[in-house]
Amino acid sequence: RITKSFIKIFLLNLLNLLFVISISKADIVKIANEIMSQIKFEAIIAVQPIDPRASKISISSSKSLVDKLTNSIQISSQSNKFKITLVERSKLDAIMLEQEEFQNVSEFSDLVSNLGADVLISPSVNRLNDKEVEISARAIGVKGDNAGKVLSASNTYKIELPAKYVFV
Repeated sequence: RITKSFIKIFLLNLLNLLFVISISKADIVKIANEIMSQIKFEAIIAVQPIDPRASKISISSSKSLVDKLTNSIQISSQSNKFKITLVERSKLDAIMLEQEEFQNVSEFSDLVSNLGADVLISPSVNRLNDKEVEISARAIGVKGDNAGKVLSASNTYKIELPAKYVFV
């Protein structure tokens, strides 16, 4: 039986987590701007989900960071003179579930390319300690002459994301 005090503690922790993630928004916007400033062509872009286990963050933190990055890329692309379209996250999530079956990057790139994507934004999150992670991203071409090439990269930023929120 779930007690009222447990629910209160859970909700307070959830609110604290949302506050911590909101602090990271400014750095996520910087990452998106750095990535998009180097994409100088019309493109369909997919944002790769963050693996919560490998990054040592919670599933909700992983999804929140990817959502913020995707939204920031969409906003940043509006100032781009080239048309930028984002692949729907649910389509990419289905591909990511199959990723473990593929031994090399070219096979995975083919799957992402089959979604219509020209560019894959690959965020990287690494836990530094029990309070901080670092985050960066790269844009990798998945089609045509750009296939397999790193098209742009962001700086790396430290953000507060306490390990006590890791539930994976």
